Amino acid sequence: MRKYSVLIADDEKLSREAVKLQLQVSNGFDIVAECKNGREALMQIVQLKPDIIFLDIQMPYLNGLEVLDKLEDEYFPVIIIISAYDNYALKAFESDAIDYLVKPFTDERFKKSLDKAKRLCKDASHQFKPTNSSIAQLTEMIKRVFYDEQEIVLSIKDNAKISVVQSSDILYIESAGNYVSVFIHGKKFLHKETLQSLEDRLPTSFLRIHKSVIVNSTYITELHSLYNGDYIIKLKTGQELRLSRNYRKNIQHLLQ
Repeated sequence: MRKYSVLIADDEKLSREAVKLQLQVSNGFDIVAECKNGREALMQIVQLKPDIIFLDIQMPYLNGLEVLDKLEDEYFPVIIIISAYDNYALKAFESDAIDYLVKPFTDERFKKSLDKAKRLCKDASHQFKPTNSSIAQLTEMIKRVFYDEQEIVLSIKDNAKISVVQSSDILYIESAGNYVSVFIHGKKFLHKETLQSLEDRLPTSFLRIHKSVIVNSTYITELHSLYNGDYIIKLKTGQELRLSRNYRKNIQHLLQ
């Protein structure tokens, strides 16, 4: 029985290990390469031409979509995107990905994706060409499952583990370059996403109060005005944050 060659590209070791573990308990797959960044992934893909590629979106040097853009037109691997973010799904399917796994995924969800990949690999011309209707259906499905207007889920790497965090548990978020610091009831987590990108996905209860801070307004208990037009925001936990006057309009409804 032929084994299908697999390449895994993800900058997080825990994510690569999770995919490897799933493949090791399945039959018919041979892991030919593991890559930690987009540049390495592209080089290995060009050299090895694996049958199946598990590809993260956000990686150093080249992101997953940029890697796909640089592949040869005559080479049609089965592409499965693995990402902590659902907002790249449409672009992924337009780049001929056959599936989009949002971390953390279940064993059952991974098996469905792997079964689909195996079926496509049996056809020598297994390029996936999504129609406009299939893209629309997939996008709506993703929105329903992963993008509820009242709640989102973040997968946050914390040393040797990945924590799954509900947005309703977040007190506030601070920018840290291409990362954000997420504060949750006495704990601080570093999450790989820009503040602007995360703000676009958060429920409307999250308000920008400073160019580098977003607060969950459900935890605000007091507002104290300062002489210069700024405010001090006090949270239920006792923590205090500064509201810049430039963002006062965002909490105007709380001042009335």
